[in-house]
Amino acid sequence: MGARRSYSDRYAERVVQQVIHSDSANVARHQGLSEDIVWSMVEDMGAKKSLST
Repeated sequence: MGARRSYSDRYAERVVQQVIHSDSANVARHQGLSEDIVWSMVEDMGAKKSLST
């Protein structure tokens, strides 16, 4: 079992959309997050999307 997330799915989806249109470094800086957290959001949302299809 993984570590507990501290963000909602809706917030993660918004961050992922920003990464699609920009890059992870800029998104992380604008959101006040580390790049590692941004990429974990991308991975989490990717896993959720692949499970739902």
